Amino acid sequence: MDELCQMIKGNVKALVFKHDASRVVQTAVKRGTPQQRKEIAKELKGDYVNMAQSTYGRYLLVKLMYYGDQSTKSQVISEFYGHVRNLIKHREASIVVEDVWQYATPKEQERLMREFYGAEFAVFKDDSETVTGNLRKILERAPEKRAIIMKSLFDLIKQLVEKDEFIFSIVQRAMLEYISNATPGTSEVTEFLELVTEHLHEFPFTKPGAAVVQLCITHGTAKDRKAMLKVLKPIIGQLASHESGYRVILSIYECVDDTTLVAKTVLPGLQSRIMDLTRSNIGRIPLLYPFVGRNRRVIHPPAIQVLKDLDHIRQTTSKKDLPQKQAELVNHFAPAFIDVIKTNAMDLVQDAFGSKFIYEVIFGANYSPTGVPREKVDAALEAVAETAKGDPQDDGHVMHSLGAGRLFKLLVQGGQYDDASKSVKGSYPSLNFFFFGVYTPFPRREA
Repeated sequence: MDELCQMIKGNVKALVFKHDASRVVQTAVKRGTPQQRKEIAKELKGDYVNMAQSTYGRYLLVKLMYYGDQSTKSQVISEFYGHVRNLIKHREASIVVEDVWQYATPKEQERLMREFYGAEFAVFKDDSETVTGNLRKILERAPEKRAIIMKSLFDLIKQLVEKDEFIFSIVQRAMLEYISNATPGTSEVTEFLELVTEHLHEFPFTKPGAAVVQLCITHGTAKDRKAMLKVLKPIIGQLASHESGYRVILSIYECVDDTTLVAKTVLPGLQSRIMDLTRSNIGRIPLLYPFVGRNRRVIHPPAIQVLKDLDHIRQTTSKKDLPQKQAELVNHFAPAFIDVIKTNAMDLVQDAFGSKFIYEVIFGANYSPTGVPREKVDAALEAVAETAKGDPQDDGHVMHSLGAGRLFKLLVQGGQYDDASKSVKGSYPSLNFFFFGVYTPFPRREA
């Protein structure tokens, strides 16, 4: 490496633009010492924008961003300021811009994002400590520029979508800034939905992309949502256990008034992976939302807050209120989930998340105001009770598993203990779980 770096010293700029020699420099960056990398980066200073647009030079930039230290990365990023808007539209350079975005510090990302809002932000740089890429804050400071900024941003997004560059995180962040600040019910929203609807299945696997899809569903009309659900249906199973994607399913539950359509769209994807999802900290959330709603014992607080932030839009675009939708979803989902409990009772009882799934589904289905067939609930309870056969002191008994004891306690007492009322908050009609099982000589009482 010492010999190689000595040979290329002073000639790095000439080498990086050639298809074979560029690989030599890439190897030096990959295998060299931190100091050798700095020397190579120093020699290339001032030429990074040209390299990004080069078929071969861009690969070295990607290597520098991966292997270089923070000072090298910042040096590269600083040369991109003022050029982001043009580079993101370039076939070769767009990939480098995405890499630069991924390795940039939060402050650097804010400066890069500003350039999406128009030429003014690229030409007149803001080097202050309070620099922001948050479009809402920018519009609050200069409301007279709103029309120009929104049009400039939309036109750029449209070009990038047509080039299939919507998969980049930086582009999805720009989309999020746009739709977050679009005025509901105006052409700003309708034009954006027309532009992105057929591509929505590409978005939910990043945090900003999932947020974009949530906003699209919230803003959409019944016709828009039907088209969106058709696009999203094939990936529902993947979304259910994804750290960002599951939030899209929650927005579908809350925003789409046609709960029959929701069930036809979401339920097949959940059923195909249901046993895996019941044991997943994330996967169980879209399974249990119809039964618990926005309850922190199942749904993570940040996800609840996102849903609350969208309420002001949802209330103008959806006709049904949340309790009504939730009750209808229970009727669609409960029969299938109760069958799962009946068939897989032992596996579920022995798992902490699985036992939680049993409890929430049983109580949610039992409480359903429009009524889930009681025979189905009873059959599932019988199957759960059967898992407790035998002596609890025996090795391998179900009561030795994590979660089983709590599950049986909740089922027997008929609900969870409520600290506020100092009493058990049960379901109606009563489960009467203590009448199930092989030891019971008495007929089951009605509630």
